[in-house]
Amino acid sequence: MGEILTSLFVLGLVALLMIILYQNFTEFHTIVNEYGVQRHTIALANVLLTSSDIVYTEDGMQKRAMFDYNKMGLLSKGEFFDKYSYPDAFYIIIVRDLETEENWYTVKNGPMSFEHQNVVQYFKCLGSQLTEAVEIPSIQDLNECIKEDFSSSGGARLSFPVGIRNGDDIHMGTMEIISGEF
Repeated sequence: MGEILTSLFVLGLVALLMIILYQNFTEFHTIVNEYGVQRHTIALANVLLTSSDIVYTEDGMQKRAMFDYNKMGLLSKGEFFDKYSYPDAFYIIIVRDLETEENWYTVKNGPMSFEHQNVVQYFKCLGSQLTEAVEIPSIQDLNECIKEDFSSSGGARLSFPVGIRNGDDIHMGTMEIISGEF
């Protein structure tokens, strides 16, 4: 009788230990997935804030978060953006000059590791949400673009203060990044 009780006690202890470990493991992975998109967005912002493609350079030194007005057209073209993106992700990058109310923006996606027709449909819908005045679509509008069988691991929307230099004039501005990962 004592051996049976001991065996049941040990079995219960092992089961309790497995449940506790499983709960901690699951919680850990949930937290990592929730903040992965935000970490990628912050990393992308840091790269863009120091990118020689769009920042102002004086005496061979790049000025962090000081964008060169003459280079801002590259942002709208989005050609340089391909080397800065994460795979299976989309980005909307909007730079605003708060004093002149001039805007530059791009809607891009990183390289896709899968073929998915809904991604193309999503970007068509997303592009239709942006107006000429560069009004940013709400999260609800963006969610309407997501199809039922299109899964997303979340999104982030972050804004950063920047300066925009045009000759000797420096204007205050913002860089906003809206991102999501598939």
